[in-house]
This record gives sequence, C-alpha cells and structure tokens, in this order.
Amino acid sequence: MTRKVQFYTIAFENEDRQVCDLSVSDYLNRLENEIISKKTSSSIHISDKKMNIFKYNRPISGARDEMVIPFGFMKSNTPYVEDQSDDFIATPSTDKLYDVNLLYYNEKDKIAILTLFKGAPSSKRICEFLNSYIPDSEFKIKIRPLFNHTSIDTIRCSEEVKSIELSLNLDEDIEYYFNSKIKQTEAAHSTMLQGIELMSKSSKGLLDNSNFKISLGLGRNGKKTMNIDNVYELLNVLDIDDDFVKEITVKYKYRKEDELSIARIKNADIELKANLNYDSTSVELSTILLEKASELIESNLDAILERKRNYYKNPLLSNEPLTISNLPSLTGGDKFGNEEQPI
Repeated sequence: MTRKVQFYTIAFENEDRQVCDLSVSDYLNRLENEIISKKTSSSIHISDKKMNIFKYNRPISGARDEMVIPFGFMKSNTPYVEDQSDDFIATPSTDKLYDVNLLYYNEKDKIAILTLFKGAPSSKRICEFLNSYIPDSEFKIKIRPLFNHTSIDTIRCSEEVKSIELSLNLDEDIEYYFNSKIKQTEAAHSTMLQGIELMSKSSKGLLDNSNFKISLGLGRNGKKTMNIDNVYELLNVLDIDDDFVKEITVKYKYRKEDELSIARIKNADIELKANLNYDSTSVELSTILLEKASELIESNLDAILERKRNYYKNPLLSNEPLTISNLPSLTGGDKFGNEEQPI
C-alpha cells in the first residue's frame, strides 16, 4: 500500500514568527521523560476529543535526536476498551482505539515528516498538543509545511497529464490579451485561443461576470493521457505572468505509478509530499518511517534546502528554560494562532 507523507519545518517561534535557538529534540525528550515518570499526562482533550501521545520510536543506536512520535485521536463508538494502566505504550491494537498519525523528526536536518491519515491529528493539532505543556513560554512550537515549486517544465517532463483548468480574470482587457497572443501563435493553438476569447467576451457581455473557468480533461478515462507536448505549448502561449490569467491548474503524474498531483502553475508552490510504501499497523509503520526518512529527505533535498536555509537563518538567542506543566491545558488555545502558514 502507498500513502502520502508530508514534509515540514518544526521550531520554536515567538509571536512575530521569529525562530529561536531552543532545541526541539531536547523539549520532546524531556516531555517523554515527564510522561514516563508519570509527572504529566500523555493525553489532553481537543474539541471534545481525547488526543494521546505515545512512546517514541528511536533508531537502534538509541540516538536521542531522531525519533518517530505517534499522535492519536480516540475513535468514537469503538467497541474496544483502553488499557488504563499504561496508555502511553502503543501496541498493534492501538489502531482499533485511535486514529494515528506519525511524526518523524531529527535535529540534524531540522525536518519533520508527517503521515496523513484521515481522522488522525493534523500538524495544527499536534502543535496545539505540544504547546499545551508549555503554556507560560514566550516561544511556541510551530510546524510549517514545506513547499515545492512546480514549473511548466515539470509538466513537460511528466508522463501523464489528466486535466487543465484555466481561471481567467475578465476584468482585464480581454481583446488586448488575445490579440497579442493569437498573432504570435501557431494555427492549432490560435484556433483554440480564438474559441476561448469568444467564450470570454460572450460571458462578460451577457453575464457581467469577473471570473471565467474552463476545464479540459479526460473524465473517467484514467488510463489515457492528454498530449503532453501540446499541453506544454499551450501553457507557454497563455503567458502565466499576464494579469488576465488568474491561475492554471494541472492534474498530472510525474511517473505513471505515482499518485495524481495537482500543480498550480501561476501560484506555483505546492506542499512537498512523498510516497511511503507499507502494509502494516501504525506501530510497524513507525519503524518503516524511521528507516526510510533519510531516503525521503535525500530524494527531496533540492526542494528542502533553500527553504530550510531561509527559515532557520539568524535564530534568536533564548535563555528561557522551558517549564513543562504537570497539568497540560488548552485554555485559550495556541496564543499565536493555529493556522498552517508556509515558511
């Protein structure tokens, strides 16, 4: 089975989004020790759901700066009963009680990888959970998605294109845009542009609408691909930098065996994800993620390095000792807001 995992940065930030030098792995290790020694709880309630953190999985070497941490929401209406003696230990039956996502982190790369199981805690909820143990800290954990830049050349090099959606801004000068494009376009694309121009003008004239979308695709015929060379030429002709083009969305497969990806060509940043193959429970998947994480990071290194470098440069120096609360609380939520924001 293949599942998507997503890449993130994780760091302590102040309310101005400035990264500080506090060690994430030190904090996570201290939290685990506090839970094991029963000084604090392994669970809190978020939106009336019980959320639990489970014992970390580490490399055989015992390194303390690399780990996979399971986080789970307790399932509703489950016939199974939790062993109250130690709800910090994840077992193969944990999946029957909890919807679990796994968070990989290593301090050397300062990169997190999160599984994306439906119903399980998101990066936003994991932030809330971890920050609930340090309610008085000036700095809060933030998990921010990394983004990959998709260009027209990415589409040209892909093996399958399934659909294109054009989103046009009819408040711009329609006639000027199409006149300049049609004059410099080969006959095949010129005819298509003339058709789009006619529909745009007719729509604007009759309905006085500002937005106009056209979708070109294969429908349910999943085994075919659109003509990639002609798609590439069309994308070039459309001139994505012109204000008349609001967005061009392409659904494609870089390799035939990949899952379908969605690229927004104008606003070209898409969340950085990868495939992880497994056929196991979350407990066994934890070991697989631990073993494969370095390979996943290495294969996406070009997309990771620049964004990571910009995010972590010039960290604030902090002398603040982090005090872990014995009674984690979500009163007031994350004081810096819970929305996921790109770095």
